[in-house]
Amino acid sequence: MMPTRRLVAGAAVLLIAATGTACGHRTTGRAAAPAASASLPASASAPASTTSNDALGADDLAARAKYAMGRLSSVTVDGTIHVDQEEMTIHLTADRDKNCQGTVALGSIGEVEVRHTGSHTWIKPDARFWTSIAAEQGAGSSGQAVAEVFKGRYLTGGEDDANLKEVSEMCGLIEGITDGDLAPDAVKAGTGTVNGTRTVNLQTTDGDGTHSTLYIAAEGEPYVVRMESPEQGRVDFSAFDVPFTVQAPPADAVIDYTAFQQKAKTV
Repeated sequence: MMPTRRLVAGAAVLLIAATGTACGHRTTGRAAAPAASASLPASASAPASTTSNDALGADDLAARAKYAMGRLSSVTVDGTIHVDQEEMTIHLTADRDKNCQGTVALGSIGEVEVRHTGSHTWIKPDARFWTSIAAEQGAGSSGQAVAEVFKGRYLTGGEDDANLKEVSEMCGLIEGITDGDLAPDAVKAGTGTVNGTRTVNLQTTDGDGTHSTLYIAAEGEPYVVRMESPEQGRVDFSAFDVPFTVQAPPADAVIDYTAFQQKAKTV
């Protein structure tokens, strides 16, 4: 008998952890306050949308960057994060309404694809994920059988299960980016180039002493194009305000959560 509830819980934990540890700027899988409430302090009275950002002081630049990121309609995040002495890789696109799609992978465990809309969540763990989680839960002999049963299948439903329900919360990327102080104790740290974008860089230190560097676009909207921390990893931001649509998986590739529980018990 497979520990089905714990398998799904493992998937949810991995997904939520991906956004919960990103460079230390978000600490839970819960959504933060709506980013639409982001506002500039009096010292930064207007967005620097069409001008050079090089001349701005560190505090003004950080405030403008937070304002610009908080107003995004959509964004893509790519990165590698250190989680429990392992590397987690992320590729996620999300919009303000928490529609999102992408993948999260933990090096030794496997990869999970996620698609989420306002009314549905689908997750598709790969074969390595199923076998790894089964082994961790003491059911290693069932891992390959479960992986074969669910090969190419998406799980959906399970709205009453708290673990699966929380998967959707990871899609609050825009709120998460601007939750709290984006760049505490910021100091300017020169300029550079990230993925072809010239940047003005800020070094910051958060409450637990973690050091990070924010790379902010030097021209136009002061979007954060990279966050990097020696301790926690690196994430890049791109496709700012680029519309996207989450495609529902084909019906024959979807298995309901309740049916999943029943089927998993037989393998």
